[in-house]
Amino acid sequence: MKFREIVSFELNYRKNRPATYIYFFILLAISVLALSSKAVTLFGAGQLVSANSPVLIAKMMSALSLVFVFITSAVMGVSVLRDFEHKIASLLYITPIRKWQYLLGRFTGSFITLLLIFLGIIIGMLFTEFIPTRHSATLLPFNFKTYLYPFLFIVLPNLLFTATLFFMAGALSRSMLFVYVQGIALFLIYTILDESVFEMMGNKTLAALLDPMALHTLLIESEYWSVAQQNQQMISLNSLLGLNRLIWLSITVVLWLVAFKKFKFELIGKKVVFLRKRASKKALKPTPAILTPVVQITQDGLLKNLRQILRQSFFYARMVLKETPFRVIMAGALVFLIIASLNIGGNYANVKTYPLTYMVLEAFGRLSIFFMTIIIFYAGELIWKERSTHFDVIYDALPTQTYVNLLGKMLGMIWVFVGVLGFLVLAGIIIQSSYQYYNHEVPLYLQVLSTQTLFFVIWYTVLAFFIQVIINHKFLAYIVTFLVFVTILLMDFIGLEHGLFKYGQASLGRYSDMNGFTPVSSGFVAYSVYWFSLAAMLIISAALLFVRGKETTFRYRLTIARQRFGRPLFFTGIASAVIFLCSGFYIYYNTQVLNDFQTKKAQDYKQVRYEKQLKQFEDVPQPKITDVTLKIDLYPAQRRYIAKGEYLLKNLNNQPVTEVHVQHNRMLDPQARLTNITFDKAATQTKDFKELPYTIYKLQQPLQPQEQIKMSFVTEFTTEGFVEKPSELYESVLANGTFMDNSHFPTLGYNPDLELDVASARKRYGLPAKQNTFDSNHPKAHQHGIMGDDAYKINLEVVLSTETDQIAIAPGYLQKQWKQGNRAYFHYKMDQPIENFYSIVSARYQVLRDSVMIQDGEKSKKVDLAIYYDAKHQYNLKSMMRSMKHSLQYCSKNFSPYQYRQLRIMEFPRYAGFAQAFANTVPFSEGIGFVLDQRQAIDIAYKVTAHEVGHQWWGHQVMAAHVHGAGMVLESLAQYSSVMVMKNHLPQEQLQKYMEFEHHRYFRGRTRLREKETPLSEASIDPNYLQYGKGAVNLFALQHYIGEDNVNRALRNFIRQTDSLSKEEITHYATTQELIACIRKQTPDSLQVFVTDLFEKIILFDNKATKAKATKQGNAYMVELTIDAQKFKVNDQGQEQKIKINDWVDVGIYGQTKDGKEKLLYLKKHKITTPVSKLRIKIKQRPIKAGIDPLNILMDKNVENNVIGLE
Repeated sequence: MKFREIVSFELNYRKNRPATYIYFFILLAISVLALSSKAVTLFGAGQLVSANSPVLIAKMMSALSLVFVFITSAVMGVSVLRDFEHKIASLLYITPIRKWQYLLGRFTGSFITLLLIFLGIIIGMLFTEFIPTRHSATLLPFNFKTYLYPFLFIVLPNLLFTATLFFMAGALSRSMLFVYVQGIALFLIYTILDESVFEMMGNKTLAALLDPMALHTLLIESEYWSVAQQNQQMISLNSLLGLNRLIWLSITVVLWLVAFKKFKFELIGKKVVFLRKRASKKALKPTPAILTPVVQITQDGLLKNLRQILRQSFFYARMVLKETPFRVIMAGALVFLIIASLNIGGNYANVKTYPLTYMVLEAFGRLSIFFMTIIIFYAGELIWKERSTHFDVIYDALPTQTYVNLLGKMLGMIWVFVGVLGFLVLAGIIIQSSYQYYNHEVPLYLQVLSTQTLFFVIWYTVLAFFIQVIINHKFLAYIVTFLVFVTILLMDFIGLEHGLFKYGQASLGRYSDMNGFTPVSSGFVAYSVYWFSLAAMLIISAALLFVRGKETTFRYRLTIARQRFGRPLFFTGIASAVIFLCSGFYIYYNTQVLNDFQTKKAQDYKQVRYEKQLKQFEDVPQPKITDVTLKIDLYPAQRRYIAKGEYLLKNLNNQPVTEVHVQHNRMLDPQARLTNITFDKAATQTKDFKELPYTIYKLQQPLQPQEQIKMSFVTEFTTEGFVEKPSELYESVLANGTFMDNSHFPTLGYNPDLELDVASARKRYGLPAKQNTFDSNHPKAHQHGIMGDDAYKINLEVVLSTETDQIAIAPGYLQKQWKQGNRAYFHYKMDQPIENFYSIVSARYQVLRDSVMIQDGEKSKKVDLAIYYDAKHQYNLKSMMRSMKHSLQYCSKNFSPYQYRQLRIMEFPRYAGFAQAFANTVPFSEGIGFVLDQRQAIDIAYKVTAHEVGHQWWGHQVMAAHVHGAGMVLESLAQYSSVMVMKNHLPQEQLQKYMEFEHHRYFRGRTRLREKETPLSEASIDPNYLQYGKGAVNLFALQHYIGEDNVNRALRNFIRQTDSLSKEEITHYATTQELIACIRKQTPDSLQVFVTDLFEKIILFDNKATKAKATKQGNAYMVELTIDAQKFKVNDQGQEQKIKINDWVDVGIYGQTKDGKEKLLYLKKHKITTPVSKLRIKIKQRPIKAGIDPLNILMDKNVENNVIGLE
């Protein structure tokens, strides 16, 4: 038998195996589904990044070659091992076959089969190009290379590496268990070493090279790719990817050589002899005859069966705990926990929270991949345990009920998880203590782990056992179980969004220190009953079809199932089915009848109907709200409120108003109800679009210009039952930490913000392209504010009542506070008009009070400060209070006087993760300020507070027009003011790290655009990467170049120019055109082009230092620096065009302090006019580094090569 014959034999063997074709069609189907569904968004597809872009295809192929490494294990691991299992190795090894022929023949035949199987990926993806339902407008023109290159450069090397690994494992260990362990280990290593871990290494190049599957290599290489690059640039070996492939192909060759050398082309008998010697030392006891009495199902028999189940479960639990694969998986989980413990909590600007118990539990939630791996693997191992050891003939003949065997194995798995979850409690406490945090909330650990987590593993254990029993093919059942688990996770992508379809979904929701679990947790019990009853039916089905004996065909098992289906199983099944149906109906009644669950498609359709039916009313003249008076009774414990309101409406148009169009937020949440709308002048309801909801009232007498009319209403919000997907409104009314805004109350006229805004969806529904904002040159540009058109500014008066142990707060000054019965009342009133943008907050608060003196023109003014916080969250109060003071002082001194006499911050639960500035009032999520670990590199609580205080100017003094650029006026200027406060009061290192974060935010954000990128001056209110990231960096660069005083002078003039501070009627909202005009007046002629580049163009740099050398000259050093500076102009698709550089750019030289820290010795702007420049700079102190733009002031595509060490 020669090499060719061995290859041919292996191919023929694989050709006749059904599993070969099943694996192929699994990969084919998964590839088609993945590329033709919403799952492409997981790999970077968006509004502008096409679903068939080269880099997306490459990432998806790499991921699939990793995810289906189990197929590689199944094909390659048994090539040599099969000869031992079938007892033919002794025959093969005495034939005249050389070792290389045997090994290479087996490997080649198996690898060709494996390659043909994985061709299913490329064939499936190619098939999607011709699916008629895919939207051709969102796809790139077909290019075969898009699919061929990733398969050749990524999938093929990945298969060679993993195939060699599994082939070597099977050949050397001659143990299928070892092959399994290796497959599990490889998969789990990837789970552990995710992108964040690679980032923690601090060296992206090293991380890219160390990835054997090249997935992180692709992620790192394409990290800053623009939309155009992602859509056009083919993956190439002329990059880190090529070096990565070379390294891992070399490792593959080394592994093959090691395997060849270590493999012994002979039978290994020592282990057998050793075992025989050990066995001979013991006297063999005669095996007693096995009696098979007739088993009668009595109460006593049932108790015996239960005892047998327990005994078997403990036996199987001990067996699993001693198994090598389990220990490998748990070792991986332990490593994962250690790594996760380094990054617990939020990761805003790389700043983490304190390790609160709920944060640790959320980190534990990421262990589900390990739990699923244990479940998938050991469901097969336990079901096949007796058959794999050929003990099944004896075991199946034992006089026990079938369900005893099955439940014993299942319960054994569950005991294992009980032990694991107990260990997690201890691990959580250790993790918290390692951070010197000792508030261990053990009851919370027990509540979550013993319910939500334990239930999850029980349900998935039952499902995995059921699949193993039904499929009755161990390895194929592994694949099917894996695919079923993945399908459950991706239900939303295939349109099955309701929890009734998502097996095992029963969530307690997010946890908050302030309020406990989210309101959605009220459905946890119902869902738990629902899934337990289904699990019971699966267990009964598995017990009926469970294999006992040598006859294993499905038809035979169906015949036996009829005999097994006795009265106990029958009545248990009926009871389970009844409970399943009743609980399912109860869930449906709560989520669909009492509430209004809607799929994403249904929500889109409602928005489509809103636009198609009501767009006609967009330009109908409406009065403006000028006064708002509210009396709101909050009932936090019941999660409801009743609000009685009165609007004073004034016709500020130059024509009569004949209709008042009233709209309520029931469209956003159906539990909000608007009733009792009345006017103090005769009006008749003419149209009521109930489902939308939108009501038109015809005025008997038209409202003349400047004439007023009062509108009264009642708004009620009552929570009934539980919901499937909580809306923002639903989660705003809470037992402790209610935070609601003016969106709970009626608005006037058509609201374009409620239109469908996804471009592809609009096209699908036949809607024209949506223009979210006006062009700044539009005739109506200055007439519409970003906050809506139903008011300019309002006079606000609010009376709040709440529970006696809570404090209720609204914008305005407290006029009166009293208690009546079991209610606490608070009366607030503003003494000047504010935007029609206000909040209502109520919670059990502690209060920290202080005050600050600020500049108010020629005088000083006292401003009262207060932070309303939860008693458990005192960590960052001093920092936040200090930031309030510093920000008020800085902005009042440099921009304009602060317009109010008070400023308050109120904490609200972390279900939402933002802070929001209302007039003299800032609701602030516990998650982004109150529990951040202040011991980190950046004081983010200080920074976020400064940003929100800045909005008292940029948003409440300067009101932005609803035009392109509103994001720059509101958010970028708030970023600037907060960064300047940081610059003046925090260490330089903190500011530098924060600016690096914003720089990174911009470049990461522009890789996944929903809309075409615009210059900063045209930034809308949505893209955070632009208005926050680029806004912070570019405005900081502006003050770096023209000076902080000049920028502040421009902003002072900008505020004076808008002059809307005390006006009720605003006829002119601010735009970036006016802002940039003010900036240009303070900018020298030599830097006018720089202003254009910062705000009116998309300009990027690629600066790097290529050579640096220092020569000592007497008491000084001569530094010779060679720099390469490239400048690019970018269009809205991200296509870059190199342009001539003619810019002033910083050049810096670093030295070292006595304590070993870096110190900037030289920083000066140099005019760079050529791509390559050589500079000679003389300095007095010894330099260690030098480079261009060392502080990363410019938008540089790669800042890592800006500074290099000196030769």
